[in-house]
Amino acid sequence: MWRVSRGMCFRSKRRCEMEFDDRLSAALRQIGLREGMHLCLHVSMRRIRSAFPGFRAEHLAASLMEIVGRDGSLIVPTFTYNWKRIGSASPVFDPHTTPSAVGSFSEAFRSLPGVIRTSAPTHSFALWGIVADAIGATNAPASPLGAGSPLDWLVRHHSGYVLMLGTHFDSLSLVHYAENAVPLSTIDRFPWNNLGIEAVGVSIAGEQQLVEIPGCSRSFGRLEQTLLEANVIEQCATGGIAGYVMPAGQLSERLVGLLRREPNVQLCPAGSCFPCDARREGGPN
Repeated sequence: MWRVSRGMCFRSKRRCEMEFDDRLSAALRQIGLREGMHLCLHVSMRRIRSAFPGFRAEHLAASLMEIVGRDGSLIVPTFTYNWKRIGSASPVFDPHTTPSAVGSFSEAFRSLPGVIRTSAPTHSFALWGIVADAIGATNAPASPLGAGSPLDWLVRHHSGYVLMLGTHFDSLSLVHYAENAVPLSTIDRFPWNNLGIEAVGVSIAGEQQLVEIPGCSRSFGRLEQTLLEANVIEQCATGGIAGYVMPAGQLSERLVGLLRREPNVQLCPAGSCFPCDARREGGPN
């Protein structure tokens, strides 16, 4: 469990921010964060601000950079979903200007000094630290969340972790990585035909044919509940904010095992979701 004081500060704005950052850093260290970690972040600013008024994305980013240090890394999804549209103009991904579509923290983080962004037209990541040098801004694998992606690097690194603050498994990109790692027999079925798009990303570098396209994540909570009940993961919380700190490699192995035993456990109930139905055996190609 971790707690941060919500006391009001009526001193100078700068001093108040410094004291807030100190309290935040202490709370983050209390849940196990330390120097040299490589963290993939999933953050809900809305839920965090509801508990800690005045909290800004920059506070969290600065605290995490200080904690993991020069030998650590921060990895933040900045997905934009720039697919090739059928019969109409396709929005073009520019890593420097295209806004993130997955939350205000990711949008703020990608513009911070020292942060680079990968070139994947549908599923880009903002990178800071060791991972930025290891992967680089040109990273754009054919499997957006599979082999060659920042998630692949994270899982293979002994100090790779997933940090979730105010979020649950429906935002956990590592589940998609595990689907590819099994690999599921239906992983090459394109799940988004109903949206009038193709399995092609569009960026300033041109069009890119993609494989192993991530599908729906609304039912990933079943995997979360299974791991909680098995005491594989432990949730920490403060003021209504749920959190996890999980070793990426071990978590990936557990998810792969679950999906091998029950390949459809992460899918929505049959008939309720087109992308999930498309991923089932016999679903539409």
